Amino acid sequence: MVNPLTRCLEDYSLPPFATLRVSDIVPAVRAAIAEMALDVNAIEDDLSDPDADISWATVMDRLEIIDDPVNRLWRIVIHLSSVADSPELRLAQSEVQAEVLTIQSRRAQSVPVFRAMQRLRASRGFHEDLTAEQQNAVAAGYDVATPAAGPWMLTLDRSNYSAVVTHCTNRSLRQLMYQAERTVATSPPYDNTPIIQEMLQLRREQAALLGFDSFASVSLENKMAPSASAVQDMLDLLRDKCVPLARAELADLEAFVKDFAPDVAATTLPLQHWDIAFWYCLFTPMLDFCADSLPTLSIGSL
Repeated sequence: MVNPLTRCLEDYSLPPFATLRVSDIVPAVRAAIAEMALDVNAIEDDLSDPDADISWATVMDRLEIIDDPVNRLWRIVIHLSSVADSPELRLAQSEVQAEVLTIQSRRAQSVPVFRAMQRLRASRGFHEDLTAEQQNAVAAGYDVATPAAGPWMLTLDRSNYSAVVTHCTNRSLRQLMYQAERTVATSPPYDNTPIIQEMLQLRREQAALLGFDSFASVSLENKMAPSASAVQDMLDLLRDKCVPLARAELADLEAFVKDFAPDVAATTLPLQHWDIAFWYCLFTPMLDFCADSLPTLSIGSL
């Protein structure tokens, strides 16, 4: 009898939740891991060849195909553990979890794959696939735009936003980005306030129909917290413990600004939300701990 999980991988079909048994999980996952190990070995051998054809199809598309079976199976297991947990499911999950992490780490940390990605990035072919419309600066009329000289387009994508509020010396720009990020979907035509209000009303109605006093109580019915009030008590306790420490840290940071840049302190203090990350980045070297100093395996940058 064919394992239904294995069949759903072969057929690219939806997970067979109606017929799935916990006993199907371990053999299906291990079969997918074994196949992935062979595929990883094969792509590493191919990419290690100095004359290998390095293209998006031979590297990135192939990696996506290699990753898919194990990733899809494991997402099914994780989903089941969230919605239909049982001692048998936890046992099956724990039996193969280390094996899944091992093969995923093996693929993610593959040096031949990394080297191939470096070569792909440096190749002309990687850039020639972009159309004029996709090259935003050119499409906007900036024919001489360069990464170093700009002009640049800033968006609220996390990578853009974090870089600006952490490293940009232009305080007005940091403020603009911060306020824009905090007010997303609050102005027409993108204001989603009516949708949120409707969701809250529907949740209140759902809670009432089910005999609960609030939707929070509905949400906690199958969770470890005993009640909504217990959750609130924990949050209040956490707030009471953390706020004094946060205020002390803020005072230390403002004292640092006075010493480090007395000429701008008069117009910068008290620090605003869009200042914290920027000045903390400068303040960090004075602390005893820096995450960047932790030992890592260095094989280059991508």
